[in-house]
Amino acid sequence: MSNDITEKPSMTVNRTTARGMQFTPVCTLLGEWLGGTSKSISLPITFDEHIGTMNFASHPQKGDDKEAWTPPQADYRTYTFTQLKPIFKAMVEQGREFGGSAFEAGVPAYSRTRKDFANMFALKYTVSKGKNEGQVRNLVAHCMANVRNAHKRIDAKNLTEQTVKAGKAWYVEGDEKCVAHDNEKKARKAWARSTMFDGNGDKTKVMSERVSGGYGADWWVGIDKDTKNARLAEAKVYQQAESVGKVEQFTLNKLTLTNIVSMPAIQVCKLAKKAGAPKDVHTGSGAKNRCIAWFATDVKRLSGLNL
Repeated sequence: MSNDITEKPSMTVNRTTARGMQFTPVCTLLGEWLGGTSKSISLPITFDEHIGTMNFASHPQKGDDKEAWTPPQADYRTYTFTQLKPIFKAMVEQGREFGGSAFEAGVPAYSRTRKDFANMFALKYTVSKGKNEGQVRNLVAHCMANVRNAHKRIDAKNLTEQTVKAGKAWYVEGDEKCVAHDNEKKARKAWARSTMFDGNGDKTKVMSERVSGGYGADWWVGIDKDTKNARLAEAKVYQQAESVGKVEQFTLNKLTLTNIVSMPAIQVCKLAKKAGAPKDVHTGSGAKNRCIAWFATDVKRLSGLNL
């Protein structure tokens, strides 16, 4: 049987499932096409040419069945192998770095030919844990979702670092770890999902016992929009400048928030340790950001410190 694909294929996608499942039909189709001789293929998706991730060209509209969504024919774009080859190469590079061990084990770094990519898109992956345990997906679809999530985390981290450097980060009052948030809304949500405390000051997960603190991880479950907004309005948050003034105004012993942001993480953590920061602030993953945030809550902590 020929694997040639010459027409715009029709596909049905469950847009309520994990991305690894949503893009399995797309990746399966790509594998079939690569195994044939057709020069081009039409797909209802766009690619990020730098990291190889995929997105549907549109989303289900009001009234559409999200569990059995058919992309409109107007969404289809035609690609040639010449156009897709650099994107597939990006998939290999990014998948081996961020996609997970299954991708690294199954897809060789030297993958460069049409046959190599056909083999790549033919691989399957079985989810081994979580609510989707046992689910079988296309390996590329699954791992590109991992790549997308990894870059979202990187972008979020970079944005937060830039916000702290600019002196515009937001914090939750009483947060001992001093986690920085890049906008007020995120800080309010962080407060809302923080631990509830009862009248004795003990932690509780029972809403009726709550006297103080946030509303727990499920703060938004089972309440209407007005109640959600009321809880967010209750949040005790503050912006960096409200606590320490504008960063540019402070120069204490030649150390400022602005210049410690550009220092290596190990130096920032050593400074925080010298200044008396708790161990869970200056150690572990993300310690540099926590240390900067800890200094931001009281910039005078930088006073008297030396590199």
